[in-house]
Amino acid sequence: MNRWIVLTLAVSLIALTGCENPQLKQCLQDNQSLTAQLQQSQQELADSQAKAENLQAKTAKMKNEFDEVQTKAMKGIQNMLEKQAEKTKEQLAAKDAVIAELKTRIKQLENQTPEAESAPTPAVQ
Repeated sequence: MNRWIVLTLAVSLIALTGCENPQLKQCLQDNQSLTAQLQQSQQELADSQAKAENLQAKTAKMKNEFDEVQTKAMKGIQNMLEKQAEKTKEQLAAKDAVIAELKTRIKQLENQTPEAESAPTPAVQ
């Protein structure tokens, strides 16, 4: 029983006064410092991952918007080209009609010229 009392007193005394081993104290301080650094690094990592996910989401959104704008632009250009092609066809048709009319007039004039040549010319006095 005396041994238990002495042992309990010795353990209590060491516990109350603490350990005077400088290496142990340094290790405990290092442990606390490294634990704090680890927690800070983990927080920074989590923040960086969240920021990266946010940037990826923004990038995807911008890509979708770009694709939509590009599609609209291509449709607009296609519509403009189709309208221009239709307008050009109309202009060509109008010019073809004018050419056909001019050819008809030329034929009429050519047909009139032989008649005018074969008819007697009035004498000029």
